[in-house]
Amino acid sequence: MKKNSIFSLILALAAGLTLATACDTSSEVTESDSARDCLITSATMGTLKRQVHTINDTTYTYTVTGAAYNLTIDQVNNRIFNEDSLPTGTRTDKLVFASSSGISSTGTLAIKSLYSGKDTLYTYTDSTDFSVKREVSVYDTYGERKRTYTFDIRVHRQEADSTAWQQVAANPLSDVASFVKSRALTAGNTLYVFGQRADGKVQVVQTSVMAPDFDGSAANISATGFDVRSVTHFDGHFYALANGTLMHSANAAEGWQTATTHHTFSAIAGCTADSIYAISNAQMWASANGTDWAPSAIDTDAQLPVGNNVASATVASRINKLAQMLVMVGIEGGKANVWKHDIDSVGGFFTPWYNLPQTSELGAYACPVVQQHTLFGYDTNTVLAGLSAEGVVAPFYVSRDNGRTWRTDVLTHPALTGATSLAVTTDASNYIWLICGGTGVVYKGRINRLGWE
Repeated sequence: MKKNSIFSLILALAAGLTLATACDTSSEVTESDSARDCLITSATMGTLKRQVHTINDTTYTYTVTGAAYNLTIDQVNNRIFNEDSLPTGTRTDKLVFASSSGISSTGTLAIKSLYSGKDTLYTYTDSTDFSVKREVSVYDTYGERKRTYTFDIRVHRQEADSTAWQQVAANPLSDVASFVKSRALTAGNTLYVFGQRADGKVQVVQTSVMAPDFDGSAANISATGFDVRSVTHFDGHFYALANGTLMHSANAAEGWQTATTHHTFSAIAGCTADSIYAISNAQMWASANGTDWAPSAIDTDAQLPVGNNVASATVASRINKLAQMLVMVGIEGGKANVWKHDIDSVGGFFTPWYNLPQTSELGAYACPVVQQHTLFGYDTNTVLAGLSAEGVVAPFYVSRDNGRTWRTDVLTHPALTGATSLAVTTDASNYIWLICGGTGVVYKGRINRLGWE
């Protein structure tokens, strides 16, 4: 097509007409392969509306500053998209680009119609439907070349901080339903549930986190006095206490044998990337191999837990990716005792264990006393779970300061009753697993944003 004819069509577009179909064919218009021709050089969204629906069917409308969500221009693949998705409920069916910067280009903009499939003149200050992917082309001055970009304006489909739960199992005759004491942990893509039955028999259920099956898969553990709630996985091995003796196995069900050590322990206090910790004679001990143990310093006169009713969690630091925290809660005499140990994984500093007193001024935010308590690290917080005396799964108590205060309004879970035991753990995909003895009910759930790519 001659230059002047395309130029005339672009003028016609400016007058509100539609580009001729011929201008959108490869024989008439050449897709630009020159980096300096037909470019969109910047794009900024304007103010958008967001509608939020509450549980009582009330709808609120808020404004969203589109400029806060940068648009990435991929000149190689001709894509324009926002890496950070807009909040749920944001209306993109009537999107207007910023009036000051809008869309900057080296030519004339046209957008493919959702109805006719033809290019029509596009003005970025117009209200346009970008709720689906749209093709926007840049034509050169004479209409001989164009470059077509795909706009992908992304909106989150889930509320970022809401927790979504799904029931995995609910069989009162399953293996886990028979447990009156239990402990769960994951290693790789495998979920392990260690349990003690009412008749004293100790078993472990091993299943895939991708395709969990809790029926008919229990294996017996023969070690006398085996404490299922002490089981810990460290450096490729399982560790547990049996009448104070440290046991270890490379296999969750088989091969349990006495560890070579001169110590007997009252509790295993958790593990980090490089050490396992245990309590013996009111002293904390640490080992890098389960055999050689050295004292782990304490900075207070407060007494460590003397019984075996201890739970711990390793939590990632919010401010240092090379640091971890080990939080331990022991419950004795109807009171909770909280300890914390900071770890530098590269050995740059060392800190002793210190006690976090649960004093009266904490009030409702003091560490609670629950039965069969479990700790786990989640979203850089420490979370405590447990049961009431009536078999009701207690609320999640979340400590954002990792041991000092505990709140129940941060992380929710389904209402569960009739449990004889509770095992809680997390997996590599940020799912929390709730496994209830007595009922055989199993749920998994996670905060939505922790599942986003």
